[in-house]
Amino acid sequence: MIDNVKRIIIFVVYDFEGKVDLYLEKLLSENKNISDRLVVVVNGGIQDKGIEILTKYSNDVYFRKNNGFDGGAYKDVLINFVGIDAIKKYDELVLMNDTFYGPFYSWKIVFDEMKSEKCDYWGLTRSEEQCMSSHGLKSHIQGYFFCFRKNILDNTEFWDFWRKLPYASNHDEAVEEYEIGLNTWLQKRKYEGNSYLDICGGKALIERKTNPYRDELEDIIMSYKCPIIKRKAISFRSIKKVKNVEAFIRKSYKYDFDCVWENWIRYDMSDNNSTVSVEELKIFCESHNNIYIYGSGKMGNILMDIIESLGLGYKTNFVITSGETAENVFLIDEITLEELDGIIIGVGSEFMGDVYKIAIRKMNPKNIFIPNRRQRQEYSIK
Repeated sequence: MIDNVKRIIIFVVYDFEGKVDLYLEKLLSENKNISDRLVVVVNGGIQDKGIEILTKYSNDVYFRKNNGFDGGAYKDVLINFVGIDAIKKYDELVLMNDTFYGPFYSWKIVFDEMKSEKCDYWGLTRSEEQCMSSHGLKSHIQGYFFCFRKNILDNTEFWDFWRKLPYASNHDEAVEEYEIGLNTWLQKRKYEGNSYLDICGGKALIERKTNPYRDELEDIIMSYKCPIIKRKAISFRSIKKVKNVEAFIRKSYKYDFDCVWENWIRYDMSDNNSTVSVEELKIFCESHNNIYIYGSGKMGNILMDIIESLGLGYKTNFVITSGETAENVFLIDEITLEELDGIIIGVGSEFMGDVYKIAIRKMNPKNIFIPNRRQRQEYSIK
């Protein structure tokens, strides 16, 4: 029993390569520290090394096909693997997946804060009405983290919800049936919900009609002390915000932010819809002696932020065609490019053609990198 609360956590793990990265091990450790029973359910396969890590933190590790995504995993654990009677012996049930990084400080702080809140269920963050207005929800707890209290666990209708929950065949169905469906069920029965971000002062921020973990990343971490970052909140365009958050976390907490980049870069590489691959950018930078970003505007500076986050900023400078130079900004006609140097095109599509023509006069095309995958195909760069 943790602080007089008997708690079970059901933790869903999925990795497209079957790996268990360091961020996940940190999360497993925190989950173990605040639970009486930690159940891990793996959607899909996992490598042998990953199994060793999972079983280090839990004696209850289940493996299943990724049938129905998170909702299907929770259903199987609740109804089939662990069972309703066993779950009802606990004071709290936590449903959590692995789609976020953190916590940056102890879960105990979070659960201690929420312990005094008069609510029936809670989550870390919520979306305001506008985000899901077509479903008639006033607002909803976001489905990556739910905590249910005893009165809900004792309601037989709660278990009927899980028995009837269909196995979603795609992501949209999964959100509709599990996240929205569960929030709708709770609201119709007048259960009181709350979010950790609300009690930390973030209510006004949420009521800006935004998705807080995606649109208000700096505020929720730096002003309202949200303990996690959602993986999907990190993108090529949000790197500057993430770098600010990283600096804050490294200064304020003992969390090793390197494990965030380790995992996110792998997932960025797996996203075929991503226009920019950070992993490919990393490989290019590592394989060249000196890197020159052609263009020192917004796009060029975003690229520099990413390269610095990869620990490769020490060998990277900007080059421009004309204009004012600076300590790390050079005119392309005034530098000597060696065979193992590389140029990264850091301009928008409207200038790409002209800049690329200049670059190939200075450098072998194999040493030129266009971050945008679609543009790279257009210019026949592999």
